[in-house]
Order: sequence, then C-alpha cells, then structure tokens
Amino acid sequence: MHGLRISPGLLPPECEALRGEVRAFLAEAMADVPVAKRVRNWSGSNPEFTRKMAARGWIGMTWPKRYGGHERSSLERYVVLEEMLAAGAPVGAHWVADRQSGPLLMRYSPDVLAPRYVPQIVRGEAYFCIGMSEPTRAPTWRRSAPRRSTPTRAGSSTGARCGPRARTRRTT
Repeated sequence: MHGLRISPGLLPPECEALRGEVRAFLAEAMADVPVAKRVRNWSGSNPEFTRKMAARGWIGMTWPKRYGGHERSSLERYVVLEEMLAAGAPVGAHWVADRQSGPLLMRYSPDVLAPRYVPQIVRGEAYFCIGMSEPTRAPTWRRSAPRRSTPTRAGSSTGARCGPRARTRRTT
C-alpha cells in the first residue's frame, strides 16, 4: 500500500511579504494582550483593533473597489486570516461581516444595500451577527428544550419563542 504524500506548496512572494507585514502589526498590536483573552478571539471583539485592520486594507480584501474593497487575491486574504487566528487577534467584531454578510449583500442587493453597508464594513465601522441554532441544544438565553403545544382556539401555537424577549401566554 502506498501512502498519500502531499508536498507543501509555496506561496507567491507577495503573500510572504504580506505575512511579514501582518506579523509585525500583530507583534505591536497584541503585545499587551494576555493569553486568556487571545483564546477567545472568535467571541472577543475590539472595535479599535478592527479599525486598525481596516486602515491597512485587511477587511474586504477580495471585494470590488466599487464597494470600497481592495481586489486582492484570495491567497492574500488567507495569509492575513491565518496570521490573525494564529495570534489570537480579536476578530469577533468584523468576522461575520467580512466573511458572510458583506458578500451576501453584494450578491443579492448590489444596487441598494451593498453600496450603503459594504463600505462601512470595509472601514471597520459596521458589524453583523448571525443567529444559529441546533435542534438538540437550547440557546444560551434559554436553557430548557424548546416546547411545542397544540394550537389554541384562535389557531395560534403557544409555548414557542422567537427570541430572548418573546413572550407567550397559555390560553388553555
């Protein structure tokens, strides 16, 4: 049986130069950040850090210039993200906007919403979040399993919640 051999590839010189630039930035920006904070980089947010990244053109890197993007390569974006995550940089403020919301706005609302919000993302001024749920786990705001009940006489279901402030009233 022959083993699978994968030779590591080499990045283009401009990507390696960018890696050095990112590492130098992180060495200065993260010098006083304790390890306990670095390990929470997905949930940790630091708007000042996000604005510094934006000023260097590291948010919206691959996006079109028409929206304020920088039209850089996916490999360059990969290098920046790899170094940020390896250093435990606080990417939580802009992560969803850079990775998901911005591209969706450009694809599905290129003439209305994207021109309004995407430049703000690129400048590190707008943040987005997403709500996700897993059928077997209750959200942090509600530790009990979701309940279903039979419809009331009015035809609406009781016991369901749509958010942390949603209220339900039993009518039976």
